[in-house]
Amino acid sequence: MAQKIPVKAKPPINIERLAMWKMINEENETYGSVMDFDRRIMSFRDSQTSNSTPLYGAGVVVDRATTVSEGAIVYNIHALTADERVAMYGETKTAAGAVITTGEEIIPYVAVAHATRKRDGKWNLYKYFKVQFQPNEESTEQITQGNITYSTTAINGTYMQSEVHEMMRAMFFDVDPKTETGGAIIANWFTDPLYIGSSGMTNTSVIKVSDTVIANGGTITSGSTVTFSGSATGGTSPYTYSFYYRAVGSDTWTAKAEDSSTAAATQAITVVSDTDYEFKLVVRDANGITLTKTFTVTVEASE
Repeated sequence: MAQKIPVKAKPPINIERLAMWKMINEENETYGSVMDFDRRIMSFRDSQTSNSTPLYGAGVVVDRATTVSEGAIVYNIHALTADERVAMYGETKTAAGAVITTGEEIIPYVAVAHATRKRDGKWNLYKYFKVQFQPNEESTEQITQGNITYSTTAINGTYMQSEVHEMMRAMFFDVDPKTETGGAIIANWFTDPLYIGSSGMTNTSVIKVSDTVIANGGTITSGSTVTFSGSATGGTSPYTYSFYYRAVGSDTWTAKAEDSSTAAATQAITVVSDTDYEFKLVVRDANGITLTKTFTVTVEASE
């Protein structure tokens, strides 16, 4: 279980919208259906210990998306349901306060997205890809809005690094919901748990054996030659492509190509028996927006 990081006391910030997704497959970071907390009294506090390298690199506004080394958040939400508690941390409470466990031994990861509205009407968007909320840390706090004080449930979470984006938190500032582009960014932000405001860019890169595209979780035969094929749509061209692979269980990626200006379709490796593989295909557009696809493939002995 992730270590609990103390949250520094800060004034709560009102939330315009909040959504969460429970992770259903940690291996490739896929999520279930969205939980929308719209039209409730909500606020949050975020406490990170330090900032690290900006996600998008030189020449791009740093505060659009930054990574952090570790952090913790507190959400104040009015009127949590039992089903929401189960999705957030695997157990719930009765009206009398008794804890009901669901049989889940590990607290689930949850992706969290929220937005705050600025005085000029624009939105600031925040996203945390792997959050663990601690049920024993749930408490009741009073939140004041205007002249009215509300009783809210405070839930504490620790956010961790996403393998998909290799980051812990994304922020996208000054999004105008009245424009077509801003409206699309906001819609995607609260529809796709891994979306980070990529201006419509999609990573369509694939891996193949001969002419057959291999899906995540697929099976290939020992001795097969795996070809990396990079491609993308949307975003701003030109694109660059990076391809990596490693044996399952290894902590180190081997680069087959890095920041190549072509799709590098000729980049290939030959897989060996008794070793399953992970592949990572990275696309970066001219604005530095980066999208990563990862695959885990089972290798079977050839007949």
